[in-house]
Amino acid sequence: LLPGIESNVISALEIVGGNRTSSEEERAQTAALAATRARQGVGVDALMVAYRIGVEVAWQEFRQRAEAMGLPAEDQLAGSERLRLWADEHMIVIARAHRQVDIELNRQDRERMTSFLQALTGGTIEAPRLRREALIHGLDPAREYLVVRTRGELDPWKLESQLDPDGLGLVAHIDGDMTAVMPEPPSEIPGVISGLGPKTPLADLSSSYVAATRAVEVAEALGRTGRFRLEDFGLRAAVVEQPALGRQLAGRYLEPVRTRGQFGEELIETVRVWLGSGSSPEAASKALFIHRNSLRHRLRRFEELTGSSLRDPQTSAEIWWAIQWDSLASSAAAEDAVEPVGTTA
Repeated sequence: LLPGIESNVISALEIVGGNRTSSEEERAQTAALAATRARQGVGVDALMVAYRIGVEVAWQEFRQRAEAMGLPAEDQLAGSERLRLWADEHMIVIARAHRQVDIELNRQDRERMTSFLQALTGGTIEAPRLRREALIHGLDPAREYLVVRTRGELDPWKLESQLDPDGLGLVAHIDGDMTAVMPEPPSEIPGVISGLGPKTPLADLSSSYVAATRAVEVAEALGRTGRFRLEDFGLRAAVVEQPALGRQLAGRYLEPVRTRGQFGEELIETVRVWLGSGSSPEAASKALFIHRNSLRHRLRRFEELTGSSLRDPQTSAEIWWAIQWDSLASSAAAEDAVEPVGTTA
């Protein structure tokens, strides 16, 4: 502490006695001292308090000596004012220097934390580094965690604060999405897709990341927002992830029906509702506002056009898959066809 104290005392004496303002060199010395204290872990509030105490002691000493020497009141006032201005100027310098170091250290900490999360979720981290950095970043190496991957239009900082409001996990931007490692699932965030992986030991967290990523991608393809695990989507996850199979099944079961134009589309919609109602004639006819005889006629025509039997469980599953894929493909095509606002021909 002594070099900094000596520098401050000498600077204050020269300012008061020399009737001048701080030089560039003196301000640079103060900034360097503040930066050193910031890197030593001294908070800016503590640094300000300490500096203010020092100025108060210096001012009291000045006043006592000035009175003992019989210094005129106007000279005492001028000296006190110069000391106050010097203190205010240097406290601004301290605050700025400390803030710059805080920004630098925070950036370094975030880069290190992001690197750790990337290695953790990517499964590329070795055991010694995993344990060491887990402790550094506040994770318990013996505890299980889950990965949360989010996607949405929310401001990244707001998203981070809502994702981990208690600061119990780690949050970073990875592969374009906000990704978190947390001990428990977060609350649902309105308008945002949150994919949740299963809880695993830290060493196996890459599998949780893969599951969370797949959940986000499936939810996005289905146009859903909310908090999801991969198993929440059932077979729909497979429909999204295997487009080639969906395209093949649609060609097998839907294209022959579409050759009948609008009537063919009505048949496909009928089958979709019938499968969605658990193959219940009563529920399907009610949902479609048609008589049960009309429902049976449509289902029979679908079977004739496709050469299939809706009573066969495997065939029904394939038709359901084809219809689900077709719905996804139609939605994607509709979105691509929408011209962005502000474009010109």
